[in-house]
Formats: sequence, C-alpha cells, structure tokens
Amino acid sequence: MKVEIKSKTASTGNVTLDAKVVWFNAKMWDGLDSEKAYVFGGRSFSIYEATDNGLTFVYDSGSGFEEITAEKLPDYFNASNDKNSVDNRSGKKGPEPESVVTGVINKKTYAFIALERIGGIMVYDITDPANAHFANYINSREFDEAIKGDVSPEGLCFIPCSKNRKSLLLAACEVSGTLAACECRVPYTVTGGENAGENGVGTQSNDGTLTITTDGDFDKFTGIKVGEKWFPVTKKNADGTVEGEIFTAKSGSTIVTLKADYLKTLPAETYTLTFVYTDGEISTNFAVQAPAKPTEPPAKPTETPNTPADNQAEATQEEKAGSTTPTSTANAIIPKTGDDSNILLWGVLLFASFAGMLGMGVIIKKKNHIDE
Repeated sequence: MKVEIKSKTASTGNVTLDAKVVWFNAKMWDGLDSEKAYVFGGRSFSIYEATDNGLTFVYDSGSGFEEITAEKLPDYFNASNDKNSVDNRSGKKGPEPESVVTGVINKKTYAFIALERIGGIMVYDITDPANAHFANYINSREFDEAIKGDVSPEGLCFIPCSKNRKSLLLAACEVSGTLAACECRVPYTVTGGENAGENGVGTQSNDGTLTITTDGDFDKFTGIKVGEKWFPVTKKNADGTVEGEIFTAKSGSTIVTLKADYLKTLPAETYTLTFVYTDGEISTNFAVQAPAKPTEPPAKPTETPNTPADNQAEATQEEKAGSTTPTSTANAIIPKTGDDSNILLWGVLLFASFAGMLGMGVIIKKKNHIDE
C-alpha cells in the first residue's frame, strides 16, 4: 500500500478537489481521524518551551503562511520552486517551510522562516512567544520566469548589528544559486511627549520648550533634523544626558527637548522633526505658535444722565398709571433752596387764593344781613 496517493479524491475524509493532489494515505497509520483528509508537509512553524519536564507547546502559526502568500501573491499561490503556476504545491507541503533562525532587533525577538517552494522569508515577532504574530514577508523572487531572482531559500543566517551597522539576514537560495542579503530594521515610533502625539503635531509647553519621546535606542541616538537641517549631538554629560545646539536629550527610550530660545527664532508654522539613529530614523511634526496678543480690558458702557425733561416725563407717566410705588429719589424732582424760577406763578396763585377768600367773606356777611 502506497504512502502517497495522487488523486482528486482523498483516501479519507470524503474530500474531492477539481485537480489531482498528493494525499497522505491515512489508512496506513494508527491514531488518525478517518473523517479528515491529510496532505503532506508541515505548513507552519511551532514554538515550544523547554522545561525540566520536557517540551511544552506554546504557539503554532497554523495556516498563516498560506493565507499571507495567497493575499500577497494570489497569481502564484503555492507555486513550486521550478514552476510558477498557481496551486502547483497545494497538494503537497504547500509553501514548505524549510529552515528557521531567530534574531534580536531593537530589543524585540524575531523568527525568520524560509519558504522553499514559493520562496521568500516569513518574519514573526516572537518577543512574547505565546502571542507571536506576523511582522513581514520578504520575497525577492521574480515570477515573470520560472526561475529568476532569488528562488528557494534553503539556509538562513542572522547577523546582529554592531554599534554602527544594521542587522543582516543572509539566505542561500538553492534553485537560483544566489545569496540574498536583507537589511533588517524595525521602524522606530513616536510614543508621546508634552503636547505631542504619535506622528501627529506637537506644540510648545508653557515654558516655550517642546518635548517629544520615541522608542528608539538612546545609545544609538546621533542627533535630530528640523526639516533638512542637521543638528548632531555635540556634548555628552556625566549624568548620561546629551546636548546639541538646539536640544537636550535623555534616556527613557529617547526623550528630546527643543530649547525655547531656538523655537523663538522660528516663524509660526508646522515643522518636520526627525530623530536620527545609527540604525534608523523616525519623523514627526511640531508647530510653533505665534505669540499671544495682549488682551485689552472690555470698555465700560457709557451712562447718559437723565435730563430734567426726562425726569418730568417719567413722573407724569407714573401719575397717569396711578402707581402707588414710591418714586426713587434718583428720578424725583427735588426743589432746590433759593430756586426762584417760578416766583411769579406762585405770586399769582397766592393772589387768586386771597381774592377767593375775600369774596366768600363778603357773600357770607351779606347773607347774614339779609337773614336779619
């Protein structure tokens, strides 16, 4: 009985495909589920923890390799290393992970897995092994011919960076007979700072300085650029901080503070700030604010004093309305001592009153005389 069966229909699992594939003959082995179909090849990578009691399973990438290559190279999915037709290896080993190495870049640990058939190298972040995840897929094969470019990586070698060099990954490619060299670098990110967001726009603090933090390796920090102008580190202090013409910097990843005196020289607009390291760069933006104009106190409202005519009109309206509300002394007309502007009118009224009283006296006396 054959271990391999090339057919459209699997020997177990009742699975039939449109084209022939190479099935694993599950009937030859004990312990396999007869309800499932099996094909050859480990199509993933697994992580185990070594303990005093043996190996403990931690993580497996599952169908991730084929899902990623199907998305990125749909026209050459599961192509072989000497044929570039789609699905050529789907029935037997798929992308065929061949070898794996690990390396540390920017304080993170990565696994590099060579895919022998479709080609390329899968990169997974395994810093936290239980939560390993896809980081990148590198493939320098050229698919316009069956064998062109870097085809069928077989052996890998990770070369960690020295003080002033980037890390390298070397891949020996079996079918093409080439050696591929990949430069490995994890992009740094802006992680915060006073009034600064990730790749957003930072603004000055109250003291006129501007502080921004990145997750870059402080030991590899060489300076900053504002726009295209370069400002290198010019001084290293005993406390571990460093200085440049327009900035100070300290560790905690990398914390850079632009000096207030420098920011005062810049017109009010948005600028690009680039942090420069021996193994990479990261850029963000910051805004210089225009000086605030001094605010003037609000003008007091002008009060127009009431004229005597206005006061007289108010008093007349109150009399017509029959108001019983006492009139405010602020609006009442208060005669002034020594005011003789209406003395003639007062004289006429007194004379009329005297004449009336005299007339009534005469009438009463005459009436009394008649009654007698």
